Amino acid sequence: MKKIFFAVVAAMFSMCLNAQNNLGETISKSVERMKNLKELTEKKPKSTGVADVDAFGQDVYNAAITAMANSEQLEDFYKREIGETKDGVTDVTITKPKLEDWVALGATLTAEGASIKAAADKGTKAVEAVKGVKNPLAAGKLAKMMNWTKDVLPVITEESVNQVQAVSQIISTLKSGGNL
Repeated sequence: MKKIFFAVVAAMFSMCLNAQNNLGETISKSVERMKNLKELTEKKPKSTGVADVDAFGQDVYNAAITAMANSEQLEDFYKREIGETKDGVTDVTITKPKLEDWVALGATLTAEGASIKAAADKGTKAVEAVKGVKNPLAAGKLAKMMNWTKDVLPVITEESVNQVQAVSQIISTLKSGGNL
């Protein structure tokens, strides 16, 4: 019986280490996407003068800013959760986030997903507005804005999906820890 118990404990420990490594990789990829989003948001084109296209561009920009803020918070929570040190020195004033903090971040990520969907929905109106423009000078501005959104939306979407997966994994790990 003891052998079975120790085997189960060893298997769970191994799974936790594997999950933490995967989670650490997810967080490091999130940091890369956050840098990419920062560069992209700094290159946001100026207003085009077409209301639907400008609204679409602004919504994509807002979603990118929200995604970056959530990524930063996720990274901070993760580092605090695993007790990451700076130069080998542990800061004893930093506390681990509570389960409630993770759940609140999860709710924020759900709202982020809704804002991304709303922005994408406005994209349809923006495409129709672009088709209706006859002025070739305006078409250049419109194309610049539409290309920018086309570059930003996939990054935001990928980041949002990975944020939700990471937070869900951490929440389930924390909840299972209470069952031991």
